[in-house]
Parts: sequence; C-alpha cells; structure tokens
Amino acid sequence: MGNAQVHDETPPSQTVLLLRAPRQRYDLVEAYPVPRLAHESEVLVRNRAIGLNPIDWKAPDFGFGLPPLPCIAGRELAGEVAQ
Repeated sequence: MGNAQVHDETPPSQTVLLLRAPRQRYDLVEAYPVPRLAHESEVLVRNRAIGLNPIDWKAPDFGFGLPPLPCIAGRELAGEVAQ
C-alpha cells in the first residue's frame, strides 16, 4: 500500500445536499457543520469528488434506500483523510 497522508486543516462547515424528509427535494446547505469523530476507529475524509448515483436521486421520491434522515447526498466519493 502507498503512504497515507493526514491533513488536519478541517474547516468548521461544509456545503452539502441535504435531504430532510422523504418525497422532498434536496436542499443546498452552504454552512452545514463538519461531523466530529466519535470513535478512534473513524476517519474524516475531505471529499474532492462526489458521485450521485440513481439511488441518491430516486430514493427520496420512492422512499426506499434512505439512511436515517436528515441525510447528506453522495454515497460514492474520492478524497483524502483529513483526520
């Protein structure tokens, strides 16, 4: 495996597409809090690219495949370990 670099310049907020309830549109939220790590086995990833696949944009209309709400869109990502 390659060398992992950890970047610890985590901003306090992020821009997200937030789903608050089934059958509603995603809201663009520009100052959503960055989550804090709850356990030593967790990592925080600074996303560089997010993929919105069909489950992300169909789930709200049909009420299936939804994680606990509110939830942030984007189940596929590429980035760097921030913490």
